[in-house]
Amino acid sequence: MNRWIAFLAGIIVTLLWSSSYILNEWAFDQEIKPLTLAGMRYMIAATFLAVFIKGMRMFKASESPRHSRLPWGTLILIGLTGFTMAQGLQYSGQFFMNPTQTSLLLSIGNTCMVLLVDFIWMRESQNKTSLLAFIGLATGVLLYFFPWDFGETNVIGIGLVLLSSIGYALNLTINRHFIHQKHVRTEDLVIRPMFIGALSLLIIGLSVEGIPPFNMKLLFILLWLGVINGGLAFYLWTWTQKHLKAFESSLINNLMLVEIAFLDVLLLGRNLSPLQVIGILCIAIAVAYVQLKPIISRKTTS
Repeated sequence: MNRWIAFLAGIIVTLLWSSSYILNEWAFDQEIKPLTLAGMRYMIAATFLAVFIKGMRMFKASESPRHSRLPWGTLILIGLTGFTMAQGLQYSGQFFMNPTQTSLLLSIGNTCMVLLVDFIWMRESQNKTSLLAFIGLATGVLLYFFPWDFGETNVIGIGLVLLSSIGYALNLTINRHFIHQKHVRTEDLVIRPMFIGALSLLIIGLSVEGIPPFNMKLLFILLWLGVINGGLAFYLWTWTQKHLKAFESSLINNLMLVEIAFLDVLLLGRNLSPLQVIGILCIAIAVAYVQLKPIISRKTTS
């Protein structure tokens, strides 16, 4: 029963995360700029997570095992790569593009960086996997962006989103290292780094972009992005990992590419051509292949 509930919870989480792209667009319409939006969202999310997890521990009867504290230098590095770079540049890129374009490019950039990290970190050759993935991704991009008439703003957005994948890859590498160490809690890799990343985004955003004109609609969007799509969704996704296998989580997470395109059409009135739909599906299949191939290979060899 828990496994089916975890499946449903995982799908709900991806829908919440996918809706963040739409909410970002609505927030931009309220004249808030991307770095300030990202900083405020993750400051709210980190605060919620800290209070929520502390409250959960108070209700636990058993004494929690000891965990080592990460040094501040490591926390700052995780915060700057995972939030200031990865999220800040992603939000900045979306400011110049629509949600579907942003999610497509983010999937491509992150997938390529995952392949690179796996090659360096695991020191394993994945030539066939890499070649097939790149063919699928390239086909999807060529079909989606046909006839390849990029405007200046689109080029800026593409560059920012792809640069955000560098922060994602660095953050992924650092987190992988510490996740394998059992004495480090998952929340220790998230809450304080999220505070650090959010604070740096707010300092940069408010100094460069200025103070946004607040209203009730913007405040509601910020609270929803921070509490529901941020803190609550992260906690729920972490819970699903205890009941789902790795390949199941990968497949559920891969739904976001299609969900964002659907929400973009439904809520923002975006029009997608048949070629663009085929391009999205090609990229989704290529991303899923990269995520599932190592798991399938381990199963066949064991």
